[in-house]
Amino acid sequence: MPLHSPRILALDDGFFPPSYKGGAGRTVLVGVVYMDIPIDISLRLILVDGRDASEKASEICGELLSRGLKPQHVLTDGVTYAGFNYISLESVSEACRAPATAVFRYRPDPEAMERALRRHFPDHEERWRIIEPQVRGASAVNTRRGVLYVYSTLKDREAVRRIVEALQTYSPIPEPLRIADMVASAAAREMLRAGVI
Repeated sequence: MPLHSPRILALDDGFFPPSYKGGAGRTVLVGVVYMDIPIDISLRLILVDGRDASEKASEICGELLSRGLKPQHVLTDGVTYAGFNYISLESVSEACRAPATAVFRYRPDPEAMERALRRHFPDHEERWRIIEPQVRGASAVNTRRGVLYVYSTLKDREAVRRIVEALQTYSPIPEPLRIADMVASAAAREMLRAGVI
C-alpha cells in the first residue's frame, strides 16, 4: 500500500512516579516517525522537571537526519515534558530542518503555569522566557473533530490546520501524537520495571 501522508516526527514523554518530581528521576522522550503508519522510533531519557528536553529532542532529530529520515513536519504534545521540563519549538524546528507545531488539547493557562513555576523553581524566569511565548501564542484551530490549540513555527495558520486535520484518525489528537503517547507510556513503564529509569 503506498504511503500518502507527509513524514511526521511526533514527540511525547512517558509516565514517571510522583517521587521523581524536582529532578529526582528520569523518564523517556519518544520520537515516532510516521507516514500513514509508524515507520521508526527514537528514544532519549530526560530529567523530570529538568531542562534538557529541547536538547534531547534535537538529538532525536539529528539521529533521524543521519539515517535519511528527515521529517517534513514535527508535532509535539504541548511544550512541557516530564513535569516542567520544556522544549523550544524554534530549536527543535532548526534541528530537524522542518516546521514544528505544538498541539494542545485544551487552551493553555499561562497564568497558572507561571504561578506554578514561581512556586517551585528558583530559575522560573529563565524557564518562563522559553515557555511563555509558546503558550501565549497558542491559537484555536477548528478541525473536523473539534477545536484544538496550536503554536507553530509555520506561520500559515490554514496550512497548520490542514496538516493537523489530515492526521486526525480516531480522535481530535493527530494520530502520530496519539501513537507517540502510547509508545512513550509503555516504554516508560517497562523501563521503570527494569530499573532503567
